Amino acid sequence: MRQPSAGKAALLIAALAAPIVLVGCQQGGDASVRAATIRPADLRHLVFGRTTGDDVERLFGVPDERATDGALTYRAALASGHGQRKAETLTFRFTNGVLSRICRARS
Repeated sequence: MRQPSAGKAALLIAALAAPIVLVGCQQGGDASVRAATIRPADLRHLVFGRTTGDDVERLFGVPDERATDGALTYRAALASGHGQRKAETLTFRFTNGVLSRICRARS
């Protein structure tokens, strides 16, 4: 039986480990920074008065913060023109279990 080369073995290990790393990143990590922002086009999938918190989580993943009133908050780091980093916070608020308001803040 022929042994794989070191390069092929490294690629195989990386391919097998990638799903584990991705799942680990989605479950936790730094709650203050999310890999991707929620784009305005992504918000078109939401319907006020119909979308639930579970729907939001299915679309955008686990929130960075879950308030006692059911609001879900997502944070993302944004690049700016002068090498400074800005933050964006998107909070989804619910009334009677359905989406009633979306609040966006940048700092």
